[in-house]
Amino acid sequence: MVRRWPAGLTAFAHISLLLCILWLSMYPGCAARRRNTDSTDTLVNLNGFMLSTDAPDINDVSPMCLYELQKLQNETAELVPVLDSFGKPASGILAGNLAWLGHFDQCMAVESFRHCLVGMGANLSTLLGVSTVLPIQWGVCAPEVCSEEDVRNSLELLLVMLDVPWLTIKNLVSSAVSCTEKPNTNFDIGFILTCVAISTLVALTIVGSVVDYCLKSSSQAGSSNPSGEANGNFSASGGQGSSRQRHSKASNLYEKLSVDYEDENEMNSEDKSSSPNNPQTEKTPLLSSGIPPRSTTVLSVDVKHETQPNVLVRVLLCFAMSRNLPKLLNTKQAEGSISCLNGIRVISISWVILGHTLIFILQAQTSENIVSAIGRWLDNFAFQAIANAFLGVDTFFFLSGMLLAYHTLKKMKETGGKIPWLWYYIHRYIRLTPTLALLIVVLTFLLPNLNQGPVWFRLDRTIGFCKSYWWSDLLYINNFVQEGQKDCVSWGWYLANDMQFFIISPLFIIPLFWFPVLGMIALAVACAASFITTSVLVYQNDFLPGFFLSIAGAFAGGSGTGLSSNLDFQKMVYVKPYCRIPPYLVGIAMGHFICEIESRSRRIKLSPVFAAAGWAIAGGLGMAVVYGLYDINRGASTPTMATSIAYNSFSTFTWAIALCWVVFACHYGYGVPKNFKASSMTS
Repeated sequence: MVRRWPAGLTAFAHISLLLCILWLSMYPGCAARRRNTDSTDTLVNLNGFMLSTDAPDINDVSPMCLYELQKLQNETAELVPVLDSFGKPASGILAGNLAWLGHFDQCMAVESFRHCLVGMGANLSTLLGVSTVLPIQWGVCAPEVCSEEDVRNSLELLLVMLDVPWLTIKNLVSSAVSCTEKPNTNFDIGFILTCVAISTLVALTIVGSVVDYCLKSSSQAGSSNPSGEANGNFSASGGQGSSRQRHSKASNLYEKLSVDYEDENEMNSEDKSSSPNNPQTEKTPLLSSGIPPRSTTVLSVDVKHETQPNVLVRVLLCFAMSRNLPKLLNTKQAEGSISCLNGIRVISISWVILGHTLIFILQAQTSENIVSAIGRWLDNFAFQAIANAFLGVDTFFFLSGMLLAYHTLKKMKETGGKIPWLWYYIHRYIRLTPTLALLIVVLTFLLPNLNQGPVWFRLDRTIGFCKSYWWSDLLYINNFVQEGQKDCVSWGWYLANDMQFFIISPLFIIPLFWFPVLGMIALAVACAASFITTSVLVYQNDFLPGFFLSIAGAFAGGSGTGLSSNLDFQKMVYVKPYCRIPPYLVGIAMGHFICEIESRSRRIKLSPVFAAAGWAIAGGLGMAVVYGLYDINRGASTPTMATSIAYNSFSTFTWAIALCWVVFACHYGYGVPKNFKASSMTS
């Protein structure tokens, strides 16, 4: 049955037709060849078809949506801004100018309309013979009563009518159409409680800082008192019936103790004051020879150096910025620490930030020349360091395992192998979880009310994931529960892996302490199991070598190599502990090695040749991991399955081995050329 196209959808077709005209005006030859006519005839025929009675079935579009579109046709005052706010193709499409976002604010300003971002894929194999699908983001202005499904169905009908099989509706993140709701001025209870919690923390910080300032001022004033009354001296006074007294001071922040010494328990009091377990230190004779036996002497002791403030003051001081900030900014190395680690941390975190900046640019897909830029980047040899910045994450896994083993084994040597393992886990959880929980609360309730925009829906989906999966982040199992892009905290997978590694670490640390050979065997077996697991996953899913190549391949829609390029690599390999644990295990082995050297007071003496050879080998391994995929990344060679298996399975392990030498050489004085001499160092 032939069905006429309602007037409302006709208006929507006119809007879309304008965009088609712009597209065809840029590629008139291509359109003419497809219709075997010139571009002008094509447009005329297309317009006639859209307004004819030969329209496809539109049952999938809701009646309310069609009704609002019909009203729009008769209201020119609204039609013009709505039409003008649509995204329009711009120059540089082949270079990557694929984000036609439109005018977000103008659309949202029209009553009963909202901005929607539609994902489309342009298959260039039909047009240009290139096996690539360009991901296009098209901003449209649709009535609020039109659901995201209505918008998608309308556009799919339009594409069928236009006969453009090379252009399809495609998911942006988890759906093809994402619409922005009007701002909600009614704040929910979650937003209010979050603001109260943050305000409370700020208030505690201010009050704690003020209290700390008062304490320091009082201490300075007391130390400058020439009478000695406020510097901790005893002052004696007699009085019948007196049991306790307190000094009256301006600060009134420290208590003063009053002790009654009566003749019947004088000996006991003297014994207690001389006991080594008594925190008080006698500075003057308690009693003079002229005091009657039954008199009561009250000794007031300013104990600001011997006792802590009351509980409330101590709690407030925990929030004092004046106390916490110097600790955060302190650069002094603790005695017995591995001195080179701070430098490695700074370099690694900078590397990770640089690499993730690139990844976020790729994921946003809002740059004008991202396609051509990727080609130039991959042709640049130096760019491989940025493309492989994910190795900085493995550096932190290595450091985490090394420090855990180093400090735990040292403690076990001091206590004869006794470790409070329950507190071992509780302390770790308490250290990490409160900050993470506050971040999740802020993401869930506070951030949604801070801004709006055409791509803000990505954050909205993250907020939805936080509401659904917050518990998995706090239990550190989110890398198993949150599949694919359903991440509440995008980097939460790292914390989950680190906690999971921490939980199983006693399986390696305890054998290393009691039976070192057995412990090393356990580490080797765990590494081998990880290699096998990763290899099987890569083989079964045809993954490309390296994380960046998988992301770039997913963005481009395929590289033509015969290997799949999709984000399954991230959820199946990249975030799973059984694939990421090798650097952590290498770190445990390195921590055990350094601990053994220090416990035996071994002297480290290397010849210049040996030190130089160590740096050459470590540098070669690191360079191979970072720059080894250069030809594959720039398309000069095709990755084989063997290459993918080898790189994905062994690259992080090899990187950790190189780090072992860096830590060893720098810690024992062979980190710079001037130390390449036959010298000895004692740990």
